Amino acid sequence: MRKWKTDTKDLNETAEAKRYAREGKVDVVSSGHQYDLGASLDAGEEIASEEIIRLPRDERYGELEATLEIHYMRRDRGRLDPKFELPAGYSWDKNDEQYYCSPDACGEYVVYHGLVLHNNNMVNVTRRPRYLASFWGPISGFDAFVSSFDFKKNTLNVYREGIDEAEAAREADSYGLGYIRTSSVMSSSEWLRLPED
Repeated sequence: MRKWKTDTKDLNETAEAKRYAREGKVDVVSSGHQYDLGASLDAGEEIASEEIIRLPRDERYGELEATLEIHYMRRDRGRLDPKFELPAGYSWDKNDEQYYCSPDACGEYVVYHGLVLHNNNMVNVTRRPRYLASFWGPISGFDAFVSSFDFKKNTLNVYREGIDEAEAAREADSYGLGYIRTSSVMSSSEWLRLPED
């Protein structure tokens, strides 16, 4: 009951009030890409993949949740540099000054960075270049921005502190950048059943 007020304030809507409930422990047991970064899908095209994960027998999990998050950019609005699918840098690599950021301050993730061209060439020749920067880590997940920030001139530390939020929102709208998130939860009683004889 004590958390009801803070949950309501954090969610910006009325939260459930429960007397005999406690927060469960949450562990990420598997995380990764299910599709090539920068690859495209045609309208109506489908993809499917399967993932097998191993869980320790003595660990007690109440439920297993699978989450899929898709970040997309409309192909009729822009196109990506083909090099985008390759990692540009790693936040934990001290030898790479452009992309290094202390794990305590930034966490640990792979950085992808590449030029993005608008499909209207007049836009490309009348303004500074725009870049798609994305960050992926097994715990933090995936995030992406389109902005004029160029890692060849600045560092990851500067990027984290100096991203122009108004520009990022404007460019996200201009390029049709967005994401979809879905998840499914299964009770442990379903996947811990002993095999039948």
